[in-house]
Amino acid sequence: MKKLLYSQWLYFWSLISKRLYWLLGGYLVLILVHTSQLPMRISILRATITGPDFTAVQQGYPYLPPFWLLLLIFPAFIVGDSFKQLWVNLFIKVKGYGYTKCQFGLNNLILMSGVNFSYVCTVQLIGLSVELFRSKIDWQQILVTYLNFGWQLFWVLMLLALIQQFAGWIHPVGGLLLPIVLLTYTVFTVSLINPINLTMWPRLLGLKPGLSWLLVISDLIIGMLYVGIYGKTEWK
Repeated sequence: MKKLLYSQWLYFWSLISKRLYWLLGGYLVLILVHTSQLPMRISILRATITGPDFTAVQQGYPYLPPFWLLLLIFPAFIVGDSFKQLWVNLFIKVKGYGYTKCQFGLNNLILMSGVNFSYVCTVQLIGLSVELFRSKIDWQQILVTYLNFGWQLFWVLMLLALIQQFAGWIHPVGGLLLPIVLLTYTVFTVSLINPINLTMWPRLLGLKPGLSWLLVISDLIIGMLYVGIYGKTEWK
């Protein structure tokens, strides 16, 4: 199992590394440009995830927040159709060693978690590094805020990644299109049970604390379904 995971990781990394560097580099440039225009008292995190609140949507004044949208959609473009390429080019070579499709799918889920965790950590470190030069920030408060947001961002990204994989099985374009549609739908609607709202300021302030745990449980259930279906179907 470890050898299979290592083989999948090497092939997966060769597929996503260039996109990862380019997209994260581009995001860093955008953050630096955006930061130069902000007052010192405003947190970078809050500035990049701010979107229309529920009242603005109800009054007919929604808008699409660009930094928030980029933050949540970049992982989908980083991964792209990499898991399909893994299936097509690698599984045929390794199945002769007795590995099952279910094991292959479980490793895909591990890689999915790893890339999203790494993405969240990198984005958080970029934000905190920029905050370092902003002397009017309360460091204790901002660190707690980053940690709480990073926790929620990871699970939302996992939800979007799993949806991307299911949609990609049906049609390759759907794997990228559906997450964008869901994010756009989130911006222009009022729903207190939509977990994607946990990543948008100030909406996250008005949501029930239990929604975060509901998101985690939902991700775990969908992840198990992904592995189970992956082990019994041929529609990858």
